Amino acid sequence: MDEAVCRRLKVLIGRLGTMEDLAGAAELLRLRLGRLTGEGATQFRCGERVRWLYRGLWHAGTVVRPDRKGVAVEEDGTPTLWRLSPRALTLVAEAPGQSHHDSSLCARG
Repeated sequence: MDEAVCRRLKVLIGRLGTMEDLAGAAELLRLRLGRLTGEGATQFRCGERVRWLYRGLWHAGTVVRPDRKGVAVEEDGTPTLWRLSPRALTLVAEAPGQSHHDSSLCARG
């Protein structure tokens, strides 16, 4: 976060005088975070290859269902279906001629 923005936020938060004010600000932040997460999910498409870090280990898989709430990814070599935040995912560029896309994995509807 930009240092100037951080300072302004600290000042604004410091001016919140009641628990009700603070709860209202927290709700606004929660709504904004939800919108940003939803916007991020739409950047992924069914069949794209992605990777993510979980408990210190890198995992890779194929997007099977992106939607407003997150991204469903089938992990390579396992039947595991992960439900992930788009911010946790990195798009993997495949070499020309290589494709792990299996359209039967993609959710319909």
